[in-house]
Amino acid sequence: MSLNVISTSAPRSALGLVELRGESAGLQLLDAAVKNAGVDSAFGSAVCPGKYLVFLIGRVADVRSALALGTDSRAQITPVVISGVHPDVWPALTGTTPAVAGDALAIMETSSAVSAVVMADEVAKGVGIQLLRIRLASGLGGKGLVFFSGPVADLQEAAALARQAAGDRLLDSRVLSSPHPRLWQFVL
Repeated sequence: MSLNVISTSAPRSALGLVELRGESAGLQLLDAAVKNAGVDSAFGSAVCPGKYLVFLIGRVADVRSALALGTDSRAQITPVVISGVHPDVWPALTGTTPAVAGDALAIMETSSAVSAVVMADEVAKGVGIQLLRIRLASGLGGKGLVFFSGPVADLQEAAALARQAAGDRLLDSRVLSSPHPRLWQFVL
């Protein structure tokens, strides 16, 4: 998924995400967020037919205000604000996490892009493992895939936390001990 950058600066304290029904609603929200809400950064991308995903970065109050602007609730599918977002989330979303193959690999699949990011943030905050990648929606039928690396026991704990964090939105969770070295190329 490629993200189109509207404005850039370092993430401050909150990440807002919303899936919208239609690209026009997404572009309207991005425009309003940058012009009126004072967010630090705004990103958006068409993620699958009929859906547009918007990311907003800034102070909690600014991100909340931005989500309320530019679109009506009929277009929003799942607006979420994550305050104090884990520092590994943005690199995992943008594919800029340093390529490190670990002891084991955890793969978690969610039913939506937003639930994948929320779950990844909660797991990264709760268990001392490496968040590698978050793949969202595009080419996944609107779903999300999250990849973690670390010791098997820690990844099993992460899988339990993922079930708690994502609930019925967690479709699958697998821990692969000692994955084949070539498997990492599909993750990193």
